[in-house]
Amino acid sequence: MPDWPSNLPSLLGHGLQLRPWLNADVESLHLASQNEDIQRWTTVPSPYTLSHAQDFVASRPMALAQRQVAPFAIAHGESDSLLGSCSLMRPDFANRVVEVGYWVAPWARGGGVAVKALTVLCDWAGEIGFERVEAVVLAGNDASAVVAERAGLGFEALLKSRVLLDGKRHDVRLHARVLTEAGGLAGVRSGA
Repeated sequence: MPDWPSNLPSLLGHGLQLRPWLNADVESLHLASQNEDIQRWTTVPSPYTLSHAQDFVASRPMALAQRQVAPFAIAHGESDSLLGSCSLMRPDFANRVVEVGYWVAPWARGGGVAVKALTVLCDWAGEIGFERVEAVVLAGNDASAVVAERAGLGFEALLKSRVLLDGKRHDVRLHARVLTEAGGLAGVRSGA
């Protein structure tokens, strides 16, 4: 069974730091969540207020404790400035499967931040005992699908009418990475 953390570690890799959300992130989170792509392709409220950002940051420890989500802020490895968000979510402990979610702030796009962060996150998922990582990407969100594929989550299926968002049904692309296959994760814990 995967070893869900009681406290999030800081994960370092590729010049990035995946770390717990901080109160200092609220203003940058609020600003990033004004972006129309983030509002279109994720479940952030629209309009996204400063109060939403404050509530989001404040609620992350409880979400982790309830084993619903392992929520990381993506930060620059040196300056610690907020670049985006990535999370493990909807864990299926019995089957050792977990979903990932991610977005990158407009000011951090184009440099491979999402791919690098998702790679670090997937590796950590394997280290704590998950064997399969899935990304559920809304059909039409080609940029997110490319990120998933570049991070090693191959396309598996188009799931028709799988997600209800803003009162409308949407198709999604299912991408996955099996961490126990050759090349899936270097150094998966034995017996995991």
